[in-house]
Amino acid sequence: MKRPLEIIFALIVLALAPSCGNKNCRATSKDDVSVLIINESGHYLSSLVLKHEKGIKNIGPLADSAQTCVSFHSPGESSYTLTATLENGDTLISSQYTEGGYALTETIMADSIQTKHQQADY
Repeated sequence: MKRPLEIIFALIVLALAPSCGNKNCRATSKDDVSVLIINESGHYLSSLVLKHEKGIKNIGPLADSAQTCVSFHSPGESSYTLTATLENGDTLISSQYTEGGYALTETIMADSIQTKHQQADY
């Protein structure tokens, strides 16, 4: 009896684990902003920092071809700055306007950061 419960639990964990690294990366409420960050730079990112009006999120390093999702509370108009430092020391910066409910994708390339905006459906 214990074994089937372990299997069910493992399947649930596997089903939920990628939810922040794909199209489901979005804020949990209309007052939050979500940012999907994708590293397509061809380099390891030694540092990744997102600074918004209410704080700083030190996301940490990110391997090439990896992605991560970050969200923050933003009930009204706001902005953020994403700073990516490549392993060679080069720094790339993206500054974006946001409002609660926005979902953005920041794709880090070798020499720039490309941004896509999307407003969440609530």
